[in-house]
Amino acid sequence: MIAWSAGLLALLSCAPANSETSAAPEKPAAKAKPEDFKTDTSKPFVRVDFQLTGVSCVTCVRDVAKNLKHGKGIVKADVSIFPPHWSVAIIDTKTGSVSQVVKLVRKARADVASLETVSLDTVPVIVVPKASKREEPHT
Repeated sequence: MIAWSAGLLALLSCAPANSETSAAPEKPAAKAKPEDFKTDTSKPFVRVDFQLTGVSCVTCVRDVAKNLKHGKGIVKADVSIFPPHWSVAIIDTKTGSVSQVVKLVRKARADVASLETVSLDTVPVIVVPKASKREEPHT
């Protein structure tokens, strides 16, 4: 019962269950400043695809999604709960920017990696984060 409670507590706190056996943290790379991410304003909308880094639980992913969906200038957004946590945001270039997306992600104590942008003429009906390659089940 105690091991189960410790495991549940670790899951809820977004921390490793046994910090003694976890790998030593890597030295973080220098973070890009949000201003370094430029927004192409040649079309009215921009699709931003990126991976979340620094998230360790579904609650963290949900916080990022909530920030994005309520962010100024963001028309639509979605975040995958499955690693590597691909995310997508559609930005109105008149009121939002790619740097705003980065700021909102960092506000939720996460970061972005593999950021890609595509200019759009219209907002897609459905936005779905990119999928990572998954291994096929063995039959």
